[in-house]
Amino acid sequence: MKKIHFMFAAMLFTVMNAFAAEGDVTYYNGEIDVTMGGMEISKGQAVQVSLKEAADGTFTFLLPDFKIKLGETEIPCGDIDVPGVTMTDDNSDGILDVNGKREDLGLAADQEGTPQIWADVVLSGTNDIATGDMNLGISVLWYPGYPNKEESTPIQVSFLGKKQDSDFYDGKIDVSMAGMEISKGQEVQVSLTKAADGSFTFLLPNFSIKLGDAVIPCGDIEVAGVTMTDENSDGISDVNGTRKDLGLAADEEGNPQIWADVVLAGTNNTSTGEMVLNIDVLWYPAYPNKDESTPITVAFVGKKKDEGARVESVATNGAHVYGMEQALVVSGFNGRVYVYALDGRLVKTFEACENTTVSMESGVYVVSAGQDAVKVVVK
Repeated sequence: MKKIHFMFAAMLFTVMNAFAAEGDVTYYNGEIDVTMGGMEISKGQAVQVSLKEAADGTFTFLLPDFKIKLGETEIPCGDIDVPGVTMTDDNSDGILDVNGKREDLGLAADQEGTPQIWADVVLSGTNDIATGDMNLGISVLWYPGYPNKEESTPIQVSFLGKKQDSDFYDGKIDVSMAGMEISKGQEVQVSLTKAADGSFTFLLPNFSIKLGDAVIPCGDIEVAGVTMTDENSDGISDVNGTRKDLGLAADEEGNPQIWADVVLAGTNNTSTGEMVLNIDVLWYPAYPNKDESTPITVAFVGKKKDEGARVESVATNGAHVYGMEQALVVSGFNGRVYVYALDGRLVKTFEACENTTVSMESGVYVVSAGQDAVKVVVK
């Protein structure tokens, strides 16, 4: 029992001194073309990138497990991770300018977690809120003699993709650590987003452990490459996924303070929408040394949320959408309306009937009614 209490104290000390608030994640499926030194070396690689909102209103861009494909050979480079990305609509046309940079990004880490490649990264492009299309140039300047930056090799990654809708599941989790139950019945929402290769990305956002009145924030449990297979053809899919070296409890500079391996296993009933998952997290207190570990088991039971994804609705002939003082008005339209923030987050959905007024906070939104999407200012 004393050992369990010590582990609680260690985790609490670690995360409470490092945690930075995190927000929603939006995924984009697409393809990348890669050139090195002006020569094309890879074309049409299927990838999934993401933008995650930070507490200060900026975003973290992530191209996970970036690889350079040379014929049948793959060169693994690791994650291209750029915090502090801005998205601005200077022309008020719903097309956001995306910009960001990161210096001294470590790539191609060895077994001990030490990067073998160092580079500066510059990110620029556009994000069309109405269509979900994103076009990015990712300029990677690799320094073979790092920390000496006198010589460099330019690598240009061009991304073209589209925003992906996610399936959301509302449910509850029970959490145990080293076999002892420490939290029960926490309400959460998880998501599954289909990737370009047909697999899925699982996300349990802003995972936290509740101990009485205390909350220990740990960050996102995110597992890419999740498979769902219906081997018995009964509509119940087996869900499986793994992720090695997941960083949690990032500090204000985006550096993880906790490292773990994650194994995901369970079932998803496609007819009822019910999902049951075990999320086994193996925490390594002395990472990158993995000789000692602490097992944390998260058991999830939930059900698919109908309004989690964008839905094509009825035709919108004659629809009129406009903003008022702390309100949004939709007239001449019957059907489901979706209201998005400029970063692509779904902030409200409602059923409109002829003339409908709903309360909204002041701001600029993209409103989708049927097949039309318009930009609206609420005062």
